[in-house]
Amino acid sequence: MDIGADRGLLSLALEKNGHKVYATENKKGPYDALCTSLKISGSKNVYPFFLDGMKKVEKDVDTVAILGMGGRTIFSILEEGVKKYPDIKIYVIEPQSAFSLPISFLLDHGYKNIAGSMINETRYYPLLKFVKNCEEIAYNSAERSFGPYLFHNHDENLLTFLQEELRRLDSLSEIGKKRHQNEIDLLKGAIELWRQRNS
Repeated sequence: MDIGADRGLLSLALEKNGHKVYATENKKGPYDALCTSLKISGSKNVYPFFLDGMKKVEKDVDTVAILGMGGRTIFSILEEGVKKYPDIKIYVIEPQSAFSLPISFLLDHGYKNIAGSMINETRYYPLLKFVKNCEEIAYNSAERSFGPYLFHNHDENLLTFLQEELRRLDSLSEIGKKRHQNEIDLLKGAIELWRQRNS
């Protein structure tokens, strides 16, 4: 299930790999554009739905992708859907902001981050894959903020992002630094964790 499918590029790519896909949009303009794109492409196995978040999920869905949205929006979708649809095995998320909200939510609800990368386009954001997991795992604040896999896999873009954010905050006035002290401490801890995992 591709939530917020836009023009269906991801859905069409998945279809080419043999997957059946439900592609959703919750506004008429984007939904009409999605339907037009699927029609032009000649898609046979991507099914468009005019649908908000995870208000309805078909019974054969085992994977949900929520890409290109703010972290708060992704969090609200997950909060509505994760408990309601416990049979979903995989979530793929790409929060554009407030990373920790959806990441921590999935970690706290029995999903393990097994793959991903920090994307660098016009800005940095994580693309992460989570699978259902019965094992109880303790995570620190850095892992909850950016995704455990990025540290385990020594993601170079993650380190660059952390260092750039820390430099930005270090350039603030003393008053500004005090206001962002928790964020500064998080970034320093995350950089240290990355280096520990890379040693």
